[in-house]
Amino acid sequence: MEGGNGRGGNRSLAGIDEILVGSALSYFRQQGFQYTLEPPLLGVNSVDDFLFETRQGFCEHYASTFVFLMRAANVPARVVTGYLGGEFNDYGNYYIVRQSDAHAWAEVWLAGQGWVRVDPTGAIAPARLQGSLSAALSDNAALPFMARNPPQWLRNLRLNWDTLANQWNQWVLGYDSERQFAFLTRLGMESITWKKIALNMMAGVGLVIALFALFMLRHLFARETDKVQTAWLRLCRKLAKAGLPRAAHEGAQDYAARIAAARPELADLMHGLAARYSALRYGKAQDEHAQNEFIRLIQKFPSFRRGPE
Repeated sequence: MEGGNGRGGNRSLAGIDEILVGSALSYFRQQGFQYTLEPPLLGVNSVDDFLFETRQGFCEHYASTFVFLMRAANVPARVVTGYLGGEFNDYGNYYIVRQSDAHAWAEVWLAGQGWVRVDPTGAIAPARLQGSLSAALSDNAALPFMARNPPQWLRNLRLNWDTLANQWNQWVLGYDSERQFAFLTRLGMESITWKKIALNMMAGVGLVIALFALFMLRHLFARETDKVQTAWLRLCRKLAKAGLPRAAHEGAQDYAARIAAARPELADLMHGLAARYSALRYGKAQDEHAQNEFIRLIQKFPSFRRGPE
């Protein structure tokens, strides 16, 4: 229309188009029109029904009817759709634009100005242009609950949740090859290729598997010793230094018997310690007091010199 209609520049009365625009807006403003999201149904002659009967509607009704009036008056006009408003999310530092922010307005061709934006909705519900959709409605029951000016704590909760959802969309669902290369570039890998990425990933996975295997092997072969066994092994090392080492196949009772034969003065003590050790080590009941007493006796075990060979 801009290239094919030159009437705006050739019109003898340059201000008549502005007068027609103002007259149409005044008609909307003065004839009891209402802004609502639940207008009555219109008949076959929808424009006539809206202008003279129902006089209730939302932005699309007003924009399309205004354009119809302008074209009927031989003024070039067109409907424009988009979004108006939105909500700024302080937690994520971005704007949230919802479907409820969708809006329609008009543009008219004025001589010497070109296409000029005119929003007829502003003549009926200025709050729709200056604030939220909820502020323009006398009854916001048609809106979703969260669009009806909820309490501040609930709004903050929603914004936090939206921030988490946006991060998930950005870095998981939307983490495409372009974002991957941008991330690697920030790490100093400007000349990275898919082959290098694959090799690095394989090396990283291999390293993780190796560390996990070492961790499992360490726990598999590590000897789990309790404090009773630790005390007994300490006694065995003490006796080994005195020339009475315990054989690898030798149990506690057999070892005590051999010590008693070699050092009769230790017979009662060794048999008592061996009996306590067997009961604490292999018995069902684990008496904490008995364990502590066993450890105390081990600590008090007398020191003696190495016997003759």
